[in-house]
Amino acid sequence: MFWLWLLRFIWDRLSGFSKLPLYENYFPVVEIHYQLYCVFILSLVF
Repeated sequence: MFWLWLLRFIWDRLSGFSKLPLYENYFPVVEIHYQLYCVFILSLVF
């Protein structure tokens, strides 16, 4: 259930960022991907 919520959250964020100019959505997307990467690694470790 957590992963379904996470995928929905990612989809909503990417859909919202796609409506912004490139220079505005570049940094938020990188930040989100970095956070998701950390969550993914933690989920594998724990």
